Amino acid sequence: MEAAILRLESERGSGVPAQETQLEGDLFDALMAIFLTPIGSDRARLATRQCLGGVAFEYAMALLAFVHTAHYWTETHPELSCEQDMVLLMKEHPDLAHLLMNDPEAEAEAATATLKHRIKHAIAETQKRGAELAAIVESSNDAIISKNLDGIITSWNAAASRVFGYLAEEIIGKSILTLIPEHLRHEETQIIESIRAGRRIEHFETVRRTKDGRLFDVSLSISPIKDEEGRVIGASKILRDISDRKRIEKSLLQAEKIAATGRMAATIAHEINNPLEAITNLLYLLRPKLTDSEALDHLAAAEDELGRVTHIARQTLGYYREHTAASPASLSEIAQHAVTIYHPRCSSAGIEIRTGFTSARIAIFRRGEIMQVISNLVANAIYAMPTGGLLSVSVEDVEEPTSGMEFTISDNGTGIAPNHLPRVFEAFFTTVRRSVRELDCSLQSNSLKATEAKSALRVN
Repeated sequence: MEAAILRLESERGSGVPAQETQLEGDLFDALMAIFLTPIGSDRARLATRQCLGGVAFEYAMALLAFVHTAHYWTETHPELSCEQDMVLLMKEHPDLAHLLMNDPEAEAEAATATLKHRIKHAIAETQKRGAELAAIVESSNDAIISKNLDGIITSWNAAASRVFGYLAEEIIGKSILTLIPEHLRHEETQIIESIRAGRRIEHFETVRRTKDGRLFDVSLSISPIKDEEGRVIGASKILRDISDRKRIEKSLLQAEKIAATGRMAATIAHEINNPLEAITNLLYLLRPKLTDSEALDHLAAAEDELGRVTHIARQTLGYYREHTAASPASLSEIAQHAVTIYHPRCSSAGIEIRTGFTSARIAIFRRGEIMQVISNLVANAIYAMPTGGLLSVSVEDVEEPTSGMEFTISDNGTGIAPNHLPRVFEAFFTTVRRSVRELDCSLQSNSLKATEAKSALRVN
């Protein structure tokens, strides 16, 4: 480089050299020094100015500034290309191309003012284009992140801050693993291997972690970043939050499962309807033959429960709504009836029942659905106390937050695991490993909605 500069200094006023000469090579070396090391290249600048002349030198500096800006953006964000802009600039400014390839001194006096104006215009356009490219990245709704091959984050736009919760100054310089859950960090090794090989990664769906530890679904598109010699030096990543889409897909899948279950339930209800009709007829024939009052009470209870089973069969797991109109009924009486039915089972299981039916209010219910809700809750409480325990059931009047009745059921059994609480009202979710489930909170929730009652779950 020193020898090249010495030769240029001795060629004062030579103008643009002929192609494939020593002077051309020296001029190229000097311009590369200015391009690569803008600070500390004063001697190279002076020698280049002496060789080219003032006007051509200013044009050369404008072109280098443009190329430097284009180089930065295509290196950091390969999806933003500047090659066409460079071609367009040369077409719009033929004097620039002419002066860089010919002697600039021939018509310098006449052209200087116009050329200086065009130089300023070219620089302004370059700065404007750079600002536009920066604005595209910064205003994108998708997170745009770049990193080097060591996985260190080198750029971070505003959308990335919104998605992850990190400010640029917090995250730039840190490892990309900060954003990846521990169980998925092996993906980064695979991503880097693909990037080193120069391969793009399109629409890769995975999970990432925010600053507050929340996990969310994302889609990644990753492109390799290359230097001027074509070597891969990093990666540019576009990340899109697809959590809403995943939730919709999950809801659609759940809806399909529910629809399939509904069809199956309708078939089952149709098949068991005939046996239920036969049992109902047999109980009807049995009634005249019983004279003992206790036996008649048991027969009445059996008929009530058979009627409820028939109703449940018609209801087909929530796909059939009761057509009978709601009527005035006592919630205390319905709860007392449910407790009476399950009392023998509780006694045999060593479960003590405590009741408190103090409310005498009458409300408008669909009696069968409310009976089903209470019966399911009692049955589930019994299942939760396999070695015995205490079951408490009560109905009392309340005035807060609004005037009404409060039904409370509690037990000292195994309880509901914390990880199951968010799913207790999910259709068909159960922890009971039986062919016939004893509790379906989704059915209970639907029944309560049908009677305009409010349901809440409180776990002690």
